[in-house]
Amino acid sequence: MKSARPARRTSLVTRVLISNIGLVGVSLFFLTGLFLVTEGSVLQRQLESRALLLAEFLANQSELAMLVHNREELGRTATAALSSEDVFYVVMTDPSGAVLAQAMHKDFPASELPNVGPPETSMVSAFKSTQVPPGFLEAARFVTTHAGAEVLDWESPKAGNSRLGVVRVGFSMAKQRALFTRAVVAGVLVAFVTLLLIVVVHFLQLTRLLRPLRNLVTFAHKVGAGDLKQRAPMESLDEVADLTVAFNHMVEELDVSRQDLLQMVDAAQEASRLKTDFLATISHELRTPMNGILGMNDLILASELTEEQEEFATTVRESALRLMGIINDVLDISTIEAGRISLDSAPFAFEEAVSHVLRTLAFRAHEKKLELVCRLDSKIPATLVGDGNRLRQILLNLVGNALKFTEKGEILVSAEFESESDEGLVLHFVVRDTGIGIAPDRQKAIFDPFTQVEASSTRKYGGAGLGLSISARLVELMHGRIWVESQEGEGSRFHFTACLGRTAAASLRPAAEQLAGLRVLVVDDNATSRKVVADTCSRWGLSTDVAESGADGLERIRRANGTAVPYHFVLVDAQMPEMDGFQMARQLKLNTDITGGLIMMLNACAVLEHAKQCDQIGVFRYLVKPAMPAELLEAMLAAFVVAT
Repeated sequence: MKSARPARRTSLVTRVLISNIGLVGVSLFFLTGLFLVTEGSVLQRQLESRALLLAEFLANQSELAMLVHNREELGRTATAALSSEDVFYVVMTDPSGAVLAQAMHKDFPASELPNVGPPETSMVSAFKSTQVPPGFLEAARFVTTHAGAEVLDWESPKAGNSRLGVVRVGFSMAKQRALFTRAVVAGVLVAFVTLLLIVVVHFLQLTRLLRPLRNLVTFAHKVGAGDLKQRAPMESLDEVADLTVAFNHMVEELDVSRQDLLQMVDAAQEASRLKTDFLATISHELRTPMNGILGMNDLILASELTEEQEEFATTVRESALRLMGIINDVLDISTIEAGRISLDSAPFAFEEAVSHVLRTLAFRAHEKKLELVCRLDSKIPATLVGDGNRLRQILLNLVGNALKFTEKGEILVSAEFESESDEGLVLHFVVRDTGIGIAPDRQKAIFDPFTQVEASSTRKYGGAGLGLSISARLVELMHGRIWVESQEGEGSRFHFTACLGRTAAASLRPAAEQLAGLRVLVVDDNATSRKVVADTCSRWGLSTDVAESGADGLERIRRANGTAVPYHFVLVDAQMPEMDGFQMARQLKLNTDITGGLIMMLNACAVLEHAKQCDQIGVFRYLVKPAMPAELLEAMLAAFVVAT
């Protein structure tokens, strides 16, 4: 089976590239950030050094002018300093902070001039402008005298290094910012180009490394499609080459194994064909003498025999019939496996087909004291189109298995109308028993040929284990399905569906309108059988009561007679504990105070002696359980005609 390819997949190249881009990108991000921080710090220190050097130069130039308080000379010095485009202003003050001279760039507003007192030391301070200049810093430098100098005769000598004033220079940060911006652009560009080159190199390298893997994937797809003659190419001498050698060795082994497997399949198919032909041939060969045995045995039974001889001949007949059933099953399974079976399509009476199955098995149910109950959906047409014989075969297998594996209790056969389509009607059948049940791990295997519930089943219960397998294949031909619901010790429910055609023929069921409003009493000790018969009568419009024993039934009839609304029909089960149906019928005929309506007896199987007893007692109709709805309705209509 071809495995499904994921709807969303990521190639190894993409995943490795994403991983490498993430790793390299994070590294470049931190390196670029470190570079920009370092570059900004260097540019800042350079700018501060230039400002201090200029302030120191102006302080040295203005020493004499400050010593003699020559304001004009100080003004010229300050103005000359403005020739540098980086200088915003120059302010010269005396030690007390009084301005001796100042000069400002034409674009520098006077309101931005810092108003600060005399500094304690030479310093550099940064200021942020709110006007046109983008920001500036100020360098302050003291103007001092040289030691022991006498500049003028009328002045007393100054002490060495005495402070004459302060020079303050405002230095623009625009160039420093521009340099930092260029550094940022250059750093980001270098990082991007580096990342791009790394990605391209990695992509080319990964593509080259993964090309052999792609070839192996293509090779594996071809192998998966069944091409075992090709071999994977060898492109390099590395680990991938080792993988290629392993792949080629595996394909060689697979090719050899497939050839062996094909030979085994051909041999198995030939053996299966020969087995099927043999089974079909031997089944026909066995059926011919078996028919002769059964025919001769019937002739023997028809002749005058002693009691012992008749018992022997009857045993031979039962064994021969059982063997004939196994032969028929073998013939059916061989025909099905050979694909030579087909279904007929013809109208058939549905209830009659179900009734035939139940009547066939009624005696076996009676021998095991099992209640055999049937419930049919009133929505199912009386006449359907399909293979009625094969439907009977399926039901016969399922009900026969239920009888085989059930020792006490009941078996319920039900059919319900499930759906209708252009192809026909879909009916849902259920065969429920109260037998030994089936373990969950065996519920699928039982539909295989020659398989039963357990290994000891063939010895304890008999059979070849073909019935369910045949039924499963027939159900498939009817466009249905079959399954089982069961627990060990709790019985089983076998379900199957079948698609059957609808016919335009008139319904075979007589009209039930004449019975509407009449009263009927159903007397049966089995709750399921009692409910099925009561529900059937209720659907026809009868007023239905039930009783679980003969004594309870007599009491209900007595009370009904007292209310002047007697029962019109009494349906009695022949086999009941304490008081059976025959005893109850006699009580009804002998006691005038409990006289009921027309009595109909329901028995598990047709027994000639029981039929004679019914005639002697005066029972109106003797019916074999489970009574089909059409049969029961016909009997009640006939009783109604007689009564009226």
